[in-house]
Amino acid sequence: MSGGSVLDPRTAEPFPIAAAVAVRNTQMRKNVRHATEVIQTKRARVVAERADWEALRESGKRLRDHAIRNMDAYLLEFERNCTLAGGTVHWARDAAEARAIVVKLAQDAIAAGSVAPPNRWLFCRPRCRNLAGRPRSQRCGDARGGAEDQIHDDRRDSVESSS
Repeated sequence: MSGGSVLDPRTAEPFPIAAAVAVRNTQMRKNVRHATEVIQTKRARVVAERADWEALRESGKRLRDHAIRNMDAYLLEFERNCTLAGGTVHWARDAAEARAIVVKLAQDAIAAGSVAPPNRWLFCRPRCRNLAGRPRSQRCGDARGGAEDQIHDDRRDSVESSS
């Protein structure tokens, strides 16, 4: 399989061979070492700024664990809210079925003459009710700040960053 793309598992070298080549690449090792040091230094600085770092970390762990335990309910809530906002949620049993859905959506968009999927396919967030049936200037992220990662909550008529 020599010469395959390192990003394509069908044509990439087997891991042991690719790893042996990579560890001999001194520039890549230098770059990885530098990036790791930068990340660790920044993390240490942020951790040192917060006396309650461990409590925050534990709180985040509890939130993540709760979300995972209740994922079924959150996904159903997302589907309800996304549908109310004019979106469509597609369910897949596995990665193969998800890929097939995406391919079908892309083929349908191409057949319809669309370069990009219609706005109704935008990924909406559960609280976002500002997508469907609105002029472009009134949709999330357009006239209200321009950032694509913003959501508009009609109930409070404010814009919040989702980051």
